[in-house]
Amino acid sequence: MVLVDSDPEEDLEEIQREAAAEQARIEEAMRAKLAAAHERIEKKCRERKAEEARKAKEARKAEEEEERVAKEKAMEESWRQQLKVSCYRSCFLVGTDLVCRC
Repeated sequence: MVLVDSDPEEDLEEIQREAAAEQARIEEAMRAKLAAAHERIEKKCRERKAEEARKAKEARKAEEEEERVAKEKAMEESWRQQLKVSCYRSCFLVGTDLVCRC
């Protein structure tokens, strides 16, 4: 159905305005979706970095604990060796009976 008093140029301009408005709404919705997606990606990246930092900290603590235990064992072994040497010296200084009094 064609209206007799309708101006084709005005109709075309109206259609173009509506199309431009629709395009603007679509672009705005797309920008909002992209911004939300970008924020989610950044959040996941921050969470991943925080998790990596936490794991690295735990690994450092475990290494420090291993080093501490190794030092303790080395100190205990050193103490035992010193005790043995002391005991052997005592045994040799006692005399010819070679009785160890440790």
